[in-house]
Amino acid sequence: MPRPWTIIGILLIAFVIYAILEPVKLFGYNGRSLGESLETQVEASSGDSACQQAQGDIWNCQTGLDLNRNYRLTVGDDGCWTGMAVPSKSMPKPPPDDVEGCVNILNITGISNLVDI
Repeated sequence: MPRPWTIIGILLIAFVIYAILEPVKLFGYNGRSLGESLETQVEASSGDSACQQAQGDIWNCQTGLDLNRNYRLTVGDDGCWTGMAVPSKSMPKPPPDDVEGCVNILNITGISNLVDI
């Protein structure tokens, strides 16, 4: 019969693996974690990204120095998103390429700005 500490250790390891692989299902996401995820994809290391929920799974985000780049993101239940740049005063002709990414455990914990990912 396994010792109780062995079972607790196995459960703890399983929890950590699940938290890393499926953080959104466990912890959810918010505008800050979504903004940090967007920052890493568009290489806008301002650390000041802001996302606000517009309607349902649609979010409006600003990133870049002085929050001068605007994006509209569509987010799935798993925290993965697709988005496109939208025109702004500082970027009247945004890049035509769509961006995509997923909120990860570093975005949720807020340490993605501390490490280079």
